[in-house]
Amino acid sequence: MPPAVNHAASQGAVDTSPSGFVSDGADERQRLAGRVLADALLLGVVGDALLRVASWGVNMTVWSIGILAALLTLARRRHETLPAETRWLAAPAIALSLLFAWRDSASLAAFNALALLATICLVAMSLAAYSSGSVLTSRVRDVLTGAFRTGLGTAFGMFALLFSDVSLRQVTRARGASQVIAIVRALLIAIPLLMIFGALFAAADPVFSRIAADLIRVDPEEIASHLIITGAIAFLVGGFLRTTLLSNGQPGLAVQFPDGALGLTEVSVALGSLVLLFASFVAVQLRYFFGGDALVQVTSGLSYAEYARRGFFELVTVSALVLPVLLSANALLRRGTPRADRVYRVLASVLLVLLAVIMYSAFARMRLYQSVYGLSVDRLYATVFMSWLALVFVWFGATVLRGRGQRFVAGVLFSGWGTLIALNVADPSGLVARSNVARAATGKELDVSYLASLGADAAPALARYLVSQPLTPPADWTVPVDGSPAAPSRTGASAVTSRDGFTARCYAARQLLGQWGSDAKQDWRSWTVGRAVARRSVAAHEPALRTVASFGPPAAKPAQCPHPPAAPTG
Repeated sequence: MPPAVNHAASQGAVDTSPSGFVSDGADERQRLAGRVLADALLLGVVGDALLRVASWGVNMTVWSIGILAALLTLARRRHETLPAETRWLAAPAIALSLLFAWRDSASLAAFNALALLATICLVAMSLAAYSSGSVLTSRVRDVLTGAFRTGLGTAFGMFALLFSDVSLRQVTRARGASQVIAIVRALLIAIPLLMIFGALFAAADPVFSRIAADLIRVDPEEIASHLIITGAIAFLVGGFLRTTLLSNGQPGLAVQFPDGALGLTEVSVALGSLVLLFASFVAVQLRYFFGGDALVQVTSGLSYAEYARRGFFELVTVSALVLPVLLSANALLRRGTPRADRVYRVLASVLLVLLAVIMYSAFARMRLYQSVYGLSVDRLYATVFMSWLALVFVWFGATVLRGRGQRFVAGVLFSGWGTLIALNVADPSGLVARSNVARAATGKELDVSYLASLGADAAPALARYLVSQPLTPPADWTVPVDGSPAAPSRTGASAVTSRDGFTARCYAARQLLGQWGSDAKQDWRSWTVGRAVARRSVAAHEPALRTVASFGPPAAKPAQCPHPPAAPTG
């Protein structure tokens, strides 16, 4: 990546300062610092206005794009042109921002947020003045170090921005600053006078006091919370922008790492021990592959499904830990002779082959587990994560083990972005709901309470299922609690009409109506495509859903279903 160049340098000035600004460009640096501070304060105010809701939606899309726009706009002012790598990294950042306005899943939004944060960090690293190389061709350790520096600067950079970079005189001389200062001074003078005379008038006339109280409702706690959230967001954004655009010229992504700290003996013993351990585990798994349910029950005392449940997540953890072990061994190995590199590649390759068998065992366990207990969001995410890990290990073998490690980071990033975007397209919550509803059609049990907790993306499938079942309660129930006649039952329904099953359906119907019905509150900041689809689906089935929701056991309070019995944990 080319070193940072500002506008003054493009006109022939010589860069002599450690920060990348020319020696006669101190005013330009101070002006840029003032812009950074102003943008941080603006993003703090906008963030407080947009994000003070219970859930994310289009608000997060607008705010994250605002941060990215501020970063790139200031970078254009700081540099002559944006590096090509920065433009490439900005594309997935924008795509991840748009995903918040699509799906409603809280867990998926959390994954999107983590990926967006990491991607914006990569954009910042590609722009930072101390970044002298490409992010996408850097080593993993260098990318992690650059991310750590960016995080440290985000946490504490605002102090340097306020007390070192920003010139108060420069700020007051900026365009429009005099008008803003004049307005602030006028408010500081007018507000106390209005409070004093207003309080006297309110004490003199109760009618005026009531009108003033209706017009001016000041909640000190709410004002304090707005100030705290605005200040916290502005503090972090200011530190982030300052670290990216006004860095002190530290070396690029490359860091001093103890290369060659371990000899061949240490690395070969460590990896060889893991190979023996993995091989012994694989030998046990092969017995279960051919022995089946009977062998598992005789050996472990568990059913095959319980055995599958107990082992899957542990195997996912094992798979995730192998990668940092191999990367650390590759970085620390002292390659004094060709033999050292050859031994490492052989041991790493054998370990990857054994890991492939273990990962296949994990996938087999998950398929068995889902056939018994159905699909859940956590099981789906774990499966997708392991699938992505398998792809990363293949890429590791094709790059690092073949001496082409500079391509590894780019492959991991692009595969991660692609997997996350594909996961959003697949609609995890809706997929789980549709899969379990289809499974219930074969006579299997369906946990409607769990589906109702998955959010708007699962609502269409759940609503269709609830209204496709009998709309009348079992025989041991009384008439609806509101006294209206019982609705006729639908013919050909396949749902279980037991007391507990209908109670769970009643609870789920109430939850759908409360969240996505015609009476549910809406906030444009939380709007997503998934929520809009959920509202349309619930509206299409609202009469039938209200019929189901109107019933309750004889002991239930009016218009209130009891919580359904706890679903089996599986």
